[in-house]
Amino acid sequence: MNFKDIISIAAVITTTVVAVVSIFLNHRSNLKHQLFLEKLRIYKELMVIVSQSTSQRADREELRLRLIAVKQEIILFSTEPITRKLADIGDINFTNNGQTEVQAKEKFDRYLSLLNLMRRDLLKQSDKISDTTLKRLI
Repeated sequence: MNFKDIISIAAVITTTVVAVVSIFLNHRSNLKHQLFLEKLRIYKELMVIVSQSTSQRADREELRLRLIAVKQEIILFSTEPITRKLADIGDINFTNNGQTEVQAKEKFDRYLSLLNLMRRDLLKQSDKISDTTLKRLI
C-alpha cells in the first residue's frame, strides 16, 4: 500500500465519520424541535383551559377532564418544578367562588409563577427562539 492509498482511505473514513455525526446531530436537533413544539402545544392548551375556566357559563365537567389530560401531559414532558407548581395550584378556577380576595390573588400569583417557569423551560428547550418571539407564542 502506498501513500496515496492511505490518504484516500483516511479521507473516506473521515467523510464517513463526519456524515454519521452530522446525521446524529440532525436527528437530535429534530427531536429537540419536536419536543419544543409538543411542550408549546401542551402549555397553550393549559392556558386555554384557564381562560375558559374564568367564564361563569363554562362547562365545568368538560374543563375538568381536559385539565386532567393536560396535567398528565405536563407530568410526562415538563420539568419537576413545573409539575410541582401545577400541583400546588390545584384546581384552576379564578372565578372567586368561595374564595377570599387574598386566596384568589395568591392562586393567581402561583399561576403567573407557573407561566414564567413554562416560558423558561421553552427558552431552555430551543436555542433558536428569542424571548420576544416566545412571548408572542404564549
